[in-house]
Amino acid sequence: MEEILTKEFIEKADGAFKNARKESLKELFELGRMSISEPKGEWVLQKGIMPHYQSGGTVGSRINKLLYQLDFIIAFDWGNWSEGQRLAEPENRNEITNQPVYVLIALLTSIVRADRFNEGLYDGFVEDGLIATIVETLEKHQTR
Repeated sequence: MEEILTKEFIEKADGAFKNARKESLKELFELGRMSISEPKGEWVLQKGIMPHYQSGGTVGSRINKLLYQLDFIIAFDWGNWSEGQRLAEPENRNEITNQPVYVLIALLTSIVRADRFNEGLYDGFVEDGLIATIVETLEKHQTR
C-alpha cells in the first residue's frame, strides 16, 4: 500500500511552516483564536437559485486565503487519507494536539479541498472549533 503522506509531502509541509513569514503566521494564529467566536452560517434556499452555504463571518475566509498564501495547501491524495478523516471526528480531536506539523497541514489541506465537493464543510469546521484547534497546535510548534 502506498503511503498517503509521502516523504515529499512531509518535506514540503515542514518547509512551508519553517519558511513562513513570521507576520503571516502571527496573523494566522490570531485569526485562529478569533474563529472560535465566528458567527454561524446558514444554508440559503431561494426559489430559482441552487441552495448554497453562506458563511456567518469573514474570519474563516481570511484563514482560508492565508493558508494558500503560506503555501500550506499542498497537493496529496487527501480523499484516501483515512487517518485525517478519523482525526477530524469530534471524538478523536484531542489527538490533534499531539500531531506533527505535516499532519496539521495535511488536515488543513484536506478540509479546504473537501469543501469544494461538500459545500459548507470548511465553515462547519471553523464554527465547531476544529480549525482553531489545528491552528493553535501549529502555534505551539512555532514556540518549540
